[in-house]
Amino acid sequence: MTGVLAWLAPFRSRAEAVSAEERIASATQLRLTWWRFRKHRVAVWSGILVAIFYTAALFADTIAYSDPQATDSRRSYIPPQAVHLWDADGSLRPWVHGLKGKRIPLNARIIATADTYDSITSSRAYRAGLPHEFALREMRRVAGSQLDPEVFEVFLGLCAAEPEWLQRFHIKREPEPQPTGAG
Repeated sequence: MTGVLAWLAPFRSRAEAVSAEERIASATQLRLTWWRFRKHRVAVWSGILVAIFYTAALFADTIAYSDPQATDSRRSYIPPQAVHLWDADGSLRPWVHGLKGKRIPLNARIIATADTYDSITSSRAYRAGLPHEFALREMRRVAGSQLDPEVFEVFLGLCAAEPEWLQRFHIKREPEPQPTGAG
């Protein structure tokens, strides 16, 4: 700044300060609230999140994973599931009563069977994968309580019909007992 502008610099900051005070004094309550709101980042991000939720609610039909007008007759007899907040021991753990038997969708029953087999036979960081025969014994034990027995029987049929997939996926087998030489 040169000349007159450099000479006015100290007075300009005072004038700006006075104008800021006047701006606050003449501001409406809504504007003061808005200025205060903008200072707090958590409040701003919360407001953005609420706006996103309202936008999602407005366009829920577009975002939905299935047609909201279509009905699934298999699920029409499932009663609404009440959410229970307190567990049996009195701790706060929300839960709902699970579906049982044929009310569980077929895809979920198939995936549960395949996932059980995979979790038993796959190697983990904390243990080696267990043999195919052990997995089948364990799955047979829980069929009817944790696994659908019909889906498990189909799985057994697939295992018997296509034994080469065990080699293709490198699944361990229990060693066959060797005959002992009784000489």
